[in-house]
Amino acid sequence: MPAAAKTTTPMPSFLLARQPILDRNLRLFGYELLYRVGDGEPFDADQATSRVLLEGVLHAGRDALVHHGMIFVNLTRNLLLQPELLPRGDGRVVLEVLEDVEVDDRLLEALQELKRRGYRIALDDFVWEEERLELLEVADLVKVELRAGPLPLEEVVRRLSARRLMLLAEKVETFSELEECKALGFQLFQGYFLERPRVVTGGRQPASRLSVMRLLAALQDPEADVEKQVAVIRQDINLSYRLLRYINSAQFAFNREIRSLHEAAVILGRRNLRNWAMLLALASIEGKPDVLITSALIRARTVEGVVTLLGGDRAEAEMGFLAGLFSLLDAFLDRPMEKLLEELPVDRAIAVALLHGEGSIGAALEMVRIHERAAWEEVDTCELDPGEVSRLYLEAAAWADAIQKEIA
Repeated sequence: MPAAAKTTTPMPSFLLARQPILDRNLRLFGYELLYRVGDGEPFDADQATSRVLLEGVLHAGRDALVHHGMIFVNLTRNLLLQPELLPRGDGRVVLEVLEDVEVDDRLLEALQELKRRGYRIALDDFVWEEERLELLEVADLVKVELRAGPLPLEEVVRRLSARRLMLLAEKVETFSELEECKALGFQLFQGYFLERPRVVTGGRQPASRLSVMRLLAALQDPEADVEKQVAVIRQDINLSYRLLRYINSAQFAFNREIRSLHEAAVILGRRNLRNWAMLLALASIEGKPDVLITSALIRARTVEGVVTLLGGDRAEAEMGFLAGLFSLLDAFLDRPMEKLLEELPVDRAIAVALLHGEGSIGAALEMVRIHERAAWEEVDTCELDPGEVSRLYLEAAAWADAIQKEIA
């Protein structure tokens, strides 16, 4: 990078994560970017730093975290009151007005100007209070937390729906809550429900999930050599085809075509062949949204990198990848993790990491989960520099989005 012509305000370091926002069909609508600036400094400590951070977050988010869909980002009142300091929007960026921002004529005028400059406006954690109702005149979208506010949720939704505003349900933690929110009329949904198993009644699992379980068990067999793994994969014609197609994609960039699973096994190695086969098998499960496999990819890749930074060798890093992938296995197969691990011959280091957070892999997995949740108050207690974890996460997000395009 060429040297700057003059001294400028240095870009503050920031930690960055994202949380998906889904529509009623569980398709990706966009991401909220969650961040912290500097070494624990509050975001609005200084206006100049805030401006640089905003530009950095938006540019980083656009380049590495949100290739398509909407970008949601929180702003302080200080920045909202100075629209001229922000880069012009392109219709993809939604600025969130926090619940504690003071409402007055200056703010309302600034929000109108931001809309003219190409931004959309969302009200975060909205509560039906008289002093905040004027914000509804400039809002495009309202985020409602399920467990907050003096009015019943049904009444809040009824009043907001009458104003023809797009409604987003926040902190949706279970699939039953998701269905309740759909019935009330919410169009968008945000929360950790996607990472939890859906309750399956009747005791019978769909055939596609049973076949995936059998495949995972066979691939996890510690006695299985490369030849046996290849034989297991060959039994699923669709999986064999998808695996070869993916291995020959731009993600691997081999200088020749890989024509057989045996050849792929020789090049990738036993563990890598197994991991990619299991990944594609999980991606084939019916009824699961694409964003779930993307989340699993990000976690797997980030855990793999963290294990390496903690001093793990290649074999341990590959186990870290598998632990990250399997950490969402209950969400893919809609069964408790304890039951799944009883039926799968998973390496003990991975099992104790998933169930109890123990060992170096468990520590790495917990670091990544803390970062994903943007639990910034906990991130400084981690063994690694939080900035390193954030870097790995950003790289993993870009990689996962590219992988998702190849395997879709």
